[in-house]
Amino acid sequence: KDRFKLIVVNNGEAINHPSGNGIMVINNENLGGSGGFMRGLIEAGKINDIKHVIFMDDDGSCEIESICRTHAFLLMAKDKNTVVTGCMLFEDNPAIIHESGAIWHRDFLHYPDKHYLDAREIDSLDTFDNERKIGYGGWWFFAFNINAIEYYSFPFFVRGD
Repeated sequence: KDRFKLIVVNNGEAINHPSGNGIMVINNENLGGSGGFMRGLIEAGKINDIKHVIFMDDDGSCEIESICRTHAFLLMAKDKNTVVTGCMLFEDNPAIIHESGAIWHRDFLHYPDKHYLDAREIDSLDTFDNERKIGYGGWWFFAFNINAIEYYSFPFFVRGD
């Protein structure tokens, strides 16, 4: 309980939820997802004992164990630029991967990595475990060391929000 803090940035209509017990609720203008993530990052930077951050979309979900393992992994990482990204699965069929990061091409199109890979198939395990250089990790689950930040980004997506 004391190891984690939850910062909820509410874009849009204000909600009346008291902060406390490790939860901070911030009402924010509706600046889109990236505006909310940036606001959360700025607020997290004001808290002395925060070392790592996970960006998660409000419509995403994961097992609590994934958060605990990500935290443990990042604590042991020797390179402060280490990040952990999560796969996006199909909600109605969670054994099928929608995206595990994406590959960007010069034509400014991106192609989801491991798209439609069936994690139940034994032949898919090598593909699933094969690390590829990806162009980005989705903000449905993107964890990183807050001390690696050199510059804040614009509070909007270049490709869309």
